Amino acid sequence: MSGSMTAYYYHSERFGGLPHSTLKIIAILTMFCDHYACVFLGLEMNFLRGVGRIAFPIFAFFIAEGALRSRNVPKYLLRLFLFALISEVPFDLAFNDGWFDMSYQNVFFTLFFGLFSIWCAQMFEKRNLQSLSLFTLLLSAAGAAALNTDYGAMGVIVIYLFYIFLCTPDYAKNVGFTLACLLLCIDVDFRFALHPGEIWAVFAVPLLFLYNGNKGRDVNKYFYYGFYPGHLLLLWGIYTLTH
Repeated sequence: MSGSMTAYYYHSERFGGLPHSTLKIIAILTMFCDHYACVFLGLEMNFLRGVGRIAFPIFAFFIAEGALRSRNVPKYLLRLFLFALISEVPFDLAFNDGWFDMSYQNVFFTLFFGLFSIWCAQMFEKRNLQSLSLFTLLLSAAGAAALNTDYGAMGVIVIYLFYIFLCTPDYAKNVGFTLACLLLCIDVDFRFALHPGEIWAVFAVPLLFLYNGNKGRDVNKYFYYGFYPGHLLLLWGIYTLTH
């Protein structure tokens, strides 16, 4: 990312609107609605699952923003990978009905591949090798598809697009975010299926528009990381005890 584009982004903080902490809380609450519906009501699309579609674009946005703000992206990547491993057993218990199942992987792997594609793009730009960025993005998307991660290849592409549009003027940014969310309706994991229920993801865009660039309430970042495996274990435990 060029210095001028990064400077534009870093000077986008403003008064009013929603801070980082509030958006993250909205994301984990909507995610909880989705996962509650999955565990107790089944995988069919319903209102709670629709509300849950709001979560991924917000998480994708903060991965893209984190790539711009972080002083140590490799450390950020390692943290995502470690929590992907930590979350896999709770994820499999909640959704795959077993302790370990390689058929479908948790969303932390998708976030990891998305951030990896951005980090590579940043490294290539520093060396004037921008033409290799698309190759790395496709490789990362293919990795998510091969592992069959939550949101898969398109999730990785959406994270990368958020990164690109973060450093554009607000009108282009909001159009770009909307288009990126609409892409979640398409499954490109070598099946090219349509998922109309993902259209609910566009409701994340007004929330992102309200983001004011400020940190907000001081919440330890590991609370957000730990919430994912923690709430999956909680839902699995309640379901096991009641069924």
